[in-house]
Amino acid sequence: MKVVYRCEEPGCRWEFDNPNTCVAHEGQPRFGPNVKVGDIVTLEKCFGWYNGDAKWIRNYEDHKGRLEKDAHLDFKLPRQKCPKGHGNCFDSCCNLEFYWVVTAVTKAQHRWRIHVASKAVRRYRPAASHIHGYTYPQGHLTCRVVAKPPRAVVAAGKRLIGMEFDNLL
Repeated sequence: MKVVYRCEEPGCRWEFDNPNTCVAHEGQPRFGPNVKVGDIVTLEKCFGWYNGDAKWIRNYEDHKGRLEKDAHLDFKLPRQKCPKGHGNCFDSCCNLEFYWVVTAVTKAQHRWRIHVASKAVRRYRPAASHIHGYTYPQGHLTCRVVAKPPRAVVAAGKRLIGMEFDNLL
């Protein structure tokens, strides 16, 4: 018979063959958060369209002349050949880079969750004035703190602080 040691932290399903490894694992988040609540950040993920507040788009001026009105998405960027030579580019040279506000930082199953929201996109169902979700400090969409975010984004972002989300971006 094989002896298995399970982590006792709520929600954790990790199993170990060695009790010392299990004890060392319990209560230890994998990576500490690299941001704090209220920070304005950008993510590695960029979008080819928006339907919210253009003030929440970091590179709006770079793409302003290329935006087209769309019946379903409000505004979108037409496909183009990437100036950096990327085949299927999702970088900010070909897409819109949103500002996100860090609304909360929580820990779940030994991992820090960084909850973020942006008003560059609004949801229709359920109706909301922002798009939101959570990410992780490493291994998913990494947050990069914006040194001097626009005042309008900082002011509007304050109203979103404290919100936590169940969906992974």
